[in-house]
Amino acid sequence: MAAAAAAAAAGMQIAGTLGSTASSVMAADTNANILQAKERSVLDTGAQEERQNRRAWRLARGKANTEMAASGVSLSGGSPLLMELDRAKQAEIEALSIRRAATTQAQGLAFDARMERRSIPWKIFGGATTAAGQGATAYHASH
Repeated sequence: MAAAAAAAAAGMQIAGTLGSTASSVMAADTNANILQAKERSVLDTGAQEERQNRRAWRLARGKANTEMAASGVSLSGGSPLLMELDRAKQAEIEALSIRRAATTQAQGLAFDARMERRSIPWKIFGGATTAAGQGATAYHASH
């Protein structure tokens, strides 16, 4: 009777360990999915900010062209043209900087998601070996 109770207790302990392992694996998978969703969100936000930056530059360029043309300044050469080219380069550099920042952050999130997924087999292995150890301990204790 005592042996049966000990075996039942050991079985419940092993079942608890396996259940805990399953929960840990599901949590890791969920965390990886969340990180992947954040990655997509960061890329989408970065692309939107890049578009907004370029749009703002085009609006500012149009306003500057209108003001210079209204004042009678020639836009086809000389200093105004060089200023316009410089502003265009700076706007493009800023847009590319926005894209790069979003890409870098997204790559970090993708890496975290991969590491989370790679931990799953080790969590399963750890849970299985713990359960096996509990079973062996219970067996040796009863014999």
